[in-house]
Amino acid sequence: FYTGQQKIVDTAGRVDKFRRRYGEGKSGISA
Repeated sequence: FYTGQQKIVDTAGRVDKFRRRYGEGKSGISA
């Protein structure tokens, strides 16, 4: 029941952290 959604949430969280970390270093990324 939670398996599918849990994976999506985890992926979204990782992507968000990744974009934030690299977003501060490089301000040329708007996506």
